[in-house]
Amino acid sequence: MLKWSRDDLAQSAQVKAQTIEDFENEQRNTRASTLVAIRTAFESTGVTFTEDGGVVPPRV
Repeated sequence: MLKWSRDDLAQSAQVKAQTIEDFENEQRNTRASTLVAIRTAFESTGVTFTEDGGVVPPRV
C-alpha cells in the first residue's frame, strides 16, 4: 500500500527499526504508546483504520 520499508515506518513513527521488527514478529509486548505512534504514522499518510479492523488505503 505505502511501499514503506521497516526503516521508513520506524522513522515516521519515531521508534527504532528493531521495535518495528519485534512488533511484526510478535517478539515482545508492544507498549501502547508505540502502537499509537505506529498508527499515527500510517494515518499521517491518509491511511484510515475502520472500527471493524479494516484498513482503507490513502487516496491518490
